[in-house]
Amino acid sequence: DTVTENERIRDELWGVVYGIWDHIKNSGAFDADSLTLDWVGAIPGKREYRRFVGDHTLTQQDLLSQRTFPDTVAFGGWSIDLHPVEGVYAETAGAQQRYTDGTYDIPFRSLYSADVANLLFAGRNISASHVAFGSTRVMATCATQGQAAGTAAHLAARHGFTPRELGTDHVAMLQQTLLREDAPLIGVRAHDGADLAQRARISASSELVRLDTTPWATADTFALDRDAALVVPVDPVLGSVAFRTVADHDTD
Repeated sequence: DTVTENERIRDELWGVVYGIWDHIKNSGAFDADSLTLDWVGAIPGKREYRRFVGDHTLTQQDLLSQRTFPDTVAFGGWSIDLHPVEGVYAETAGAQQRYTDGTYDIPFRSLYSADVANLLFAGRNISASHVAFGSTRVMATCATQGQAAGTAAHLAARHGFTPRELGTDHVAMLQQTLLREDAPLIGVRAHDGADLAQRARISASSELVRLDTTPWATADTFALDRDAALVVPVDPVLGSVAFRTVADHDTD
C-alpha cells in the first residue's frame, strides 16, 4: 500500500538495493571489489498512486482504438506499459507493452471530478483505468494534461464557470485558448481571426523530389538494413508518396 506503508516499502527497497550491491561487489564476478556505492535515494518513486474519477474514465479501448473525443485537450502516444505487481520479485517478464497505431486523445472530462464541483486534476491522478494509466502516466503526456488543466482553471475562474460547465458548454473556448498557447491538440483546427499565421503564404527556394538526393542515401538506392522513417507533410499540398523497392529474395 503506497499510501500507508511508504516507509516499509522504502526499507524493503533499500534491502533489495544493498543485497544486489553486496553481490556485485563481493561475488568476484564483476571486477568491483574496489568500488563503493556512494548514494541511494531515500524516497521511493511512486509509479501509481491515487486516481480520481471524472465524467469519463479513459480506458485501454479508448487508447488502442484511438478514439476521437470532441472535448480533447491533450494527447498521449506512449505504449501501454504494464509491470507485474510483484515488482523485483516477479518471475514473469518485467514489463508488457501494448501499442497504439499513433497518438490518442485525452478528453477534458477525464481532467475534472465527477462529484467535486471545483476540482481539476492532471498528471498521474487523472480519471483513467489501471491499464490506460500505463500510458498516460509518462511525463511529456502529463505535461500536456497540466497545460490543459491550468488553462481550464484560468478560464473557469475568469468567467465563473465550473469545470463541467466549461467542458460541456464552452469547450471550444478552452480548445481555442489552448491552441493560441501552442498546445498540441491533435486534429483540432484553430479559428482565431487575430492569428496572422492563418493568412500567411509560404514559399521555398527549392524542393526535395527524390530520396537519393539526401546525404544518408547512396547514389541510386537506400538500403533497408535497419529501421528507417521519413516524415513528410501530407496535408494539404502533397497528393501521394510512392516508393520503389528492390529485393534479392522474398522478404517482408
